[in-house]
Amino acid sequence: MPTVHLSRQCSQDKHRAMSARYDVEGLVVVVMGGTTGLGLSAAQALVANGVRVVVTSRSEANVQAALAVEAIRRPAVAGLTIPHVLLP
Repeated sequence: MPTVHLSRQCSQDKHRAMSARYDVEGLVVVVMGGTTGLGLSAAQALVANGVRVVVTSRSEANVQAALAVEAIRRPAVAGLTIPHVLLP
């Protein structure tokens, strides 16, 4: 089987193309249930890529705990508590 070697330049070009395709810097994203588990992980990944994030929860305590997480403790992150009355 032939071996394929990508040049460093080719690899960098592909990375640049992917970065441009998935450039999310500057967007504002609301992460429903973003205070724990996968939602919190998604919020952290978004913040790391330059996104302004709003995390939501039905619990004010969960919102405050999420905002205290070092990886998302930045001015670009806000928390929002959604009352139970608004949820099905």
